[in-house]
Amino acid sequence: MSSINTVTLVGRLTKELTLNETSGGKPVTNMILACKRHGAKPDQSGKVPSDFPSVVIWGELAKHSCKYLAQGDLAGVVGRVQTRTYEDAEGKTQYVTEIVAEQVQFLAKSKKNLEAASNSSNHYEQHDNNQFQRENNNNDSGWGWSSSSNYDDAPPY
Repeated sequence: MSSINTVTLVGRLTKELTLNETSGGKPVTNMILACKRHGAKPDQSGKVPSDFPSVVIWGELAKHSCKYLAQGDLAGVVGRVQTRTYEDAEGKTQYVTEIVAEQVQFLAKSKKNLEAASNSSNHYEQHDNNQFQRENNNNDSGWGWSSSSNYDDAPPY
């Protein structure tokens, strides 16, 4: 019997991404997305309830995400739910549930990041972004990156 374990999220990055490496040299980053609850009614202050899932991104996909996504940008993630355990300093078992990204899709820059990009005098960074978009834009909504099943391999892009 097979099972289905697929998650699709759309939300805004809550903080800048930082590229790290495991002790074995594998690139990894963690993303927290602010995802509004579909169909939820705004509270008295007008805010729609949101969730903040933690997303783990590996390999080349992590490198691309760190290079091209910034705090406030709208991103889509397709991945799987993973629960892992560890022992804390007191010897208690702790459970962590997170999303392991298999695809990351750039959907839109935040207004703040759009203004910063338009005011930027860094020609090389803008050229690099334009080149990446020309080479990797498979649809009209943004840039998409996928990981392979082996995180050491480069994703197909």
